[in-house]
Amino acid sequence: MDSEPRQRASRADRARPDGSAPRWVELVSVEDAGDAREILIGLNVRSINARAATEPGPGLLKRPRHRVYVDPSRLEQARAALPHIWSAILGDRAVDPAGRCGFCGYDTTPVPNASVCPECGTDLLSVEARLRARRGFGRAGGGGTSHPGP
Repeated sequence: MDSEPRQRASRADRARPDGSAPRWVELVSVEDAGDAREILIGLNVRSINARAATEPGPGLLKRPRHRVYVDPSRLEQARAALPHIWSAILGDRAVDPAGRCGFCGYDTTPVPNASVCPECGTDLLSVEARLRARRGFGRAGGGGTSHPGP
């Protein structure tokens, strides 16, 4: 990303010196640059002007955060579109292609369209669960056992 959006992004939420509204307002912050790109595409398909900026994250590891900004006049439309964009990016449920829960590995295929894993209680429809399952969290060898819980 070029430096121009980053400069705008650092002042995005502040009012301008003349008291007018900010030029860009943060919509969402994500860890993956690919997610930020796909969100931008989803917003642009809906004719919502958006920009992205990469900033160093907090803490010792300084993992970068990818922030997506929109014009304040389109913020409500962007917020309404965001769940649909996440669904397109992440799929319908937090299960792997074989139908196993993304957290505990329970086979959910006998329970068609299950919204909650019968084994661990994870809400399989939540964006957080689908995002974590896509990254492999929760499964053996997948980076830990953290999950959002029931």
